[in-house]
Amino acid sequence: MLAALALTGLACSNRPHRFPAVPKLVSFPKLAHLAPLAYSPHYGIFRDLEAKPWGEGKVLSAYWRKDFGYESELKSLTFSPHGPLVLEFTKESGVMLHRFDAAGVTVSSMGLRVQDISALRGAKDRIAALSAGEAVILGLMGEPAIPLAADIDRLAAGDLDGDGQDEVIVRSWRENSISAFSADGKRLWSKGGFHSVSAVAAGRLEEGRSGVLVAGMGADFKSSALTGITAAGKVFLSTPLAWSEAAFAHLADLGEGPRLVTVGHVYPNDRQILKVSRLGKRGLEPAWQVDLGWTSVSALVSADLDSDGRREILVGTKNGWILAFSAGGRALAEKNILGEITAMDEGAWHGEGGRKVLVAVKGIPPMIYSVGVIPDPGPWSATAPSSRRPR
Repeated sequence: MLAALALTGLACSNRPHRFPAVPKLVSFPKLAHLAPLAYSPHYGIFRDLEAKPWGEGKVLSAYWRKDFGYESELKSLTFSPHGPLVLEFTKESGVMLHRFDAAGVTVSSMGLRVQDISALRGAKDRIAALSAGEAVILGLMGEPAIPLAADIDRLAAGDLDGDGQDEVIVRSWRENSISAFSADGKRLWSKGGFHSVSAVAAGRLEEGRSGVLVAGMGADFKSSALTGITAAGKVFLSTPLAWSEAAFAHLADLGEGPRLVTVGHVYPNDRQILKVSRLGKRGLEPAWQVDLGWTSVSALVSADLDSDGRREILVGTKNGWILAFSAGGRALAEKNILGEITAMDEGAWHGEGGRKVLVAVKGIPPMIYSVGVIPDPGPWSATAPSSRRPR
């Protein structure tokens, strides 16, 4: 009751009416409660498609799970210096931002009128958010919201200049433009001519150069291209790319330098293709591709799950499949979770080594899974370690 009253009071704090009120993260008091049922990693072990792809005595598994209200929706999540953050859309309480610890225990919650979030890596306590068509930068400890731009329909974050600090990239549907902002709200540059955008990826492009790649269609709706823009706002690449080929785009260092990872449809058979390409002097140079079949991909992420210095690629689908591929395109493991995969992000838990992937699932009930490489739990046991009991 005290926690509820505290959150209600914070939500009513004075802020400019156009931007969401951002109360400070409120830690929950230690209250007596019934111990939850232990989640056993046996339920979440992936089916390996190769012999011991994660090393001797290790498996890929969802090692904890967190359930939400039956009528909730989980559409956005991100890793921050405070830990993983998840947006829960509820009918009774509106939009709630939850923070969790490494064991999946809820540390804090607050009301927040936003539709999408992205942590700004390197900017402590700051996240980029999309609120009613406006892009803003929010401080998680109660700092005033920094307005960026209005009429926004796409939000992304990435390190454009290689300084370890993420910038914010937005697309304005009214101006048909792509703009970049620093973490303190300064507009860096803006480029027009993007009548429609299917995917945005930001980060290191090649040795000595970082920037943003935009898959979009011109104003005539007849031509589409992959456009590369440097950290200074200069267009350095414009190469034809079928609109349908890049519904998702992601930049990742797969062990041999930066690569562009895309997922899209191939017509006329409408199959989906996972493709990895290198940015060469003549544009995109395909490295490998995998036919995913007649599926519908809903999430794409990469993470070095086994700490070998090479990222794996994880694909989530609307019919509940999570597929793991090696940096070279080998199918490593798969898992079907009942419900649509709505979002994925990767990061390191505070105080723990290794990379993890947070997976949001639209199910009955909605839930999130923490996926990583863990020691093989061996024969079935109904008792999971107490540190893996999300509440």
